[in-house]
Amino acid sequence: MLKISRKKLESKALKQIPDLEESVFFQFEKINIPKNKIIIQLEFPEFKIDNKVTLKNIKLDINHNTHLCIIGNNGSGKTTLLKCIYEKLKNRKDIIVGYVPQFYDEILRKYHTVLDFMTDNQMEDTTKIRKYLANMNFTNDELLGKIDNLSNGTKAKLILVKLVMKKCQVLILDEPTRNISPLTNPVIRKVLKDFSGTIISVSHDRKYIEEVMNEVYILMENEVKRKRKLECKSKRQNK
Repeated sequence: MLKISRKKLESKALKQIPDLEESVFFQFEKINIPKNKIIIQLEFPEFKIDNKVTLKNIKLDINHNTHLCIIGNNGSGKTTLLKCIYEKLKNRKDIIVGYVPQFYDEILRKYHTVLDFMTDNQMEDTTKIRKYLANMNFTNDELLGKIDNLSNGTKAKLILVKLVMKKCQVLILDEPTRNISPLTNPVIRKVLKDFSGTIISVSHDRKYIEEVMNEVYILMENEVKRKRKLECKSKRQNK
């Protein structure tokens, strides 16, 4: 559904519905971390959930400035691996880690309103929050309303804005473009491509993988292995 600001609706009657979604705007700040800094060295022969082996022979060495995507068949354990990586990194003191889960309620369920989530019960600058959310086309009703009333696409944008405001240096993203509208998706991909920190993600989105990633790993039954090293599409086109 197209989003139209309240002022436009109150100022004049629209003769026709616009055929373009209002543009969104957000960007991450420049990340100042040494390029060769090791973000995670993950190695374990097997990983169990409820005494069932879900992952085997996992070995990943991820340095700063890597944009990595894990691919594989449904049910291969990609989301489990991503959660494992997040658990290993979330309490690190030397880096700021942000997480977008596949199911947003994992991190949103304990918050009542959008502002509750954005402030996280701290004394945050609400003026700055409103500005960031306005750039992502949040209405005043959405800002003050219940998180439960938001669409999945709006929830995805909300979490991304929070990561920007936290000044995250490492992003762990599970299907980050899945619920984003076709018109907003290119903006999200461009922002993530330009992100100068580390991205560790799972995705089936070919455009996202081609434009944002520089490393692709495939998760198979008995191991995770590098499939190929990529060069971002935009860089190839500029040569």
